[in-house]
Amino acid sequence: MNKIILISLVIFFAICSKSWAEECPGSPATTIDKDVYLSWHNCIGTLWKNEFNYIGEWRNGWREGKGIIYINNVKVYDGTFKLSHATGVGIHYCKDGTSHVSQVKIPEIGPDTEICKKRMELSEKEKELEEKAKRIIAEEKETFENAKLECEAIGYKKGTEKFGECVLDLTE
Repeated sequence: MNKIILISLVIFFAICSKSWAEECPGSPATTIDKDVYLSWHNCIGTLWKNEFNYIGEWRNGWREGKGIIYINNVKVYDGTFKLSHATGVGIHYCKDGTSHVSQVKIPEIGPDTEICKKRMELSEKEKELEEKAKRIIAEEKETFENAKLECEAIGYKKGTEKFGECVLDLTE
């Protein structure tokens, strides 16, 4: 009995997975081919519209399920679709080469989206802070080295307690 159930489940899943793995008839299509892509159901197809490309799952003529959007042959979104709109959580790809997982807000798809702009602003702030930190460290290192030279010039020997106290006094 268990073997029959197991075999039935294997056959069921094989049939289901086969139908989803099939390419949509007439794919790739363009927006001119409305009769073609509006008939796509339970398949994977490609739609070209000028600089816009969609590759993914279709149901009842809608982009529905998992899919990827390309603009000018550059991937800008990878996620889920419902009634031909991106929905839920997806990966946004930005001009600067970064990618960010976020909740989709239509029409927030593309390399110039608000999430990409915010991320670039954050990246610029991070770079500024990093440069400032490097300058401060370099200045402190220079101050420390100058203090050591000055303490040596006064006559304190390196490695002594008096030398260390002198350096600390000069760097405060």
